[in-house]
Amino acid sequence: MTMEREKRPLWYVMLLLLSVMLIVVWFVAYQHPAFAADDTMRFLLSVFPFYVFGMLAMAYYVYPGRSEVAWVLVALTWLSYAGLAAMVWLV
Repeated sequence: MTMEREKRPLWYVMLLLLSVMLIVVWFVAYQHPAFAADDTMRFLLSVFPFYVFGMLAMAYYVYPGRSEVAWVLVALTWLSYAGLAAMVWLV
């Protein structure tokens, strides 16, 4: 008995790759001088890449069976990028 595995569309995989490539924002945020003294923000910035990779890996994995959940995970990742940008540039 073989199970056919549904393929993920190429545009979806490209969107996930673009989302991972935005981790460059993290490098800019980590260099910001306002975070040198604040331990909480430094911790959040240290954990952020693992969070992004984990969320997008889960989105890639669950897409064939639960595409709605995958879209929620991608949306949360993009909202996290927006939150990181706001945290960096509004501080």
